[in-house]
Parts: sequence; C-alpha cells; structure tokens
Amino acid sequence: MIAELVESENPTKLGKYKPSIKAYAYVLDKSNRILYNVSFNEDAIEFIRVGSHKQVYGKD
Repeated sequence: MIAELVESENPTKLGKYKPSIKAYAYVLDKSNRILYNVSFNEDAIEFIRVGSHKQVYGKD
C-alpha cells in the first residue's frame, strides 16, 4: 500500500483531501488509514499518522 503511494506520479490523487486537518487520507483497509502530505518540491511524502480510524482522526 505504501509502495503504491511512493511509486505514484501524483500521490494526492490516491487519497482524499481532508481540509480540517490539511492532509490526505489513504484507506488501507476497512478500519485503517494513513494521513499524509506531499511535497512536490522535495519529491517527498510525509506520513503523519497510520492507524485505525479512531487513532488517525481521534474519533469513531
């Protein structure tokens, strides 16, 4: 799953932008997510949180 983000030309298209937390959410499976941001200038993906919905968003 992470490899898909890393190998993508535009990883922002694989996640859904969450304006309230200013990050992209990528669904790993039914209950787990990755929050991330992309820096095209640095050619980097910053992983912010990985975990269950509650761990990532702080709520169910």
